Amino acid sequence: MTKLLKIIGIVFLIFIVVGIIGSKNSPNNKKLDVKKSIEEGYKKEGEVLKKESKTEPTNKIEFTKKEAILSGKDESGKIVLQDINIWGKAGSGGIDNVTIGTVPDNTKIEVLDKKTVEGFVFYRIKSSVGKVSMLPTNFGARKKAMDKLPQSEWTVEADPDFPVDGWVIEDFVTNLK
Repeated sequence: MTKLLKIIGIVFLIFIVVGIIGSKNSPNNKKLDVKKSIEEGYKKEGEVLKKESKTEPTNKIEFTKKEAILSGKDESGKIVLQDINIWGKAGSGGIDNVTIGTVPDNTKIEVLDKKTVEGFVFYRIKSSVGKVSMLPTNFGARKKAMDKLPQSEWTVEADPDFPVDGWVIEDFVTNLK
């Protein structure tokens, strides 16, 4: 009886080991190389990769360079912002998106690009009028510099050779031509 139990135990262990090895090599259970698959035109939906169509990303909108006015006025025409913050990236501000400059109300600007992020439209603008931030992009370093130095020491006047170039939400862009 003891010999029989040993044989059953050994056979049972062999089945377990074979099952584990077999499941790791099964094509359904292989870990997905998501980065490589995305580069090859697939996208991850749950644990399944599906072939994407060859269309532009949904947040990219075809755009040609235009002119506009940057305005800090509300719907009634009252000035709400004298200077409009220009962001480093399209999207909401925060630790990973810093103000790279400001442009005064009623300034003629170039609109270089358009992007939709989380349902909001943002324009990449360029202006030779305004102030360009010279602060580091690291949030902690920015905060320390802002606390220690007056604004006049960490901004410079924009000019054609060193313009304000960044993103602003569509609400501030008017008279787009």
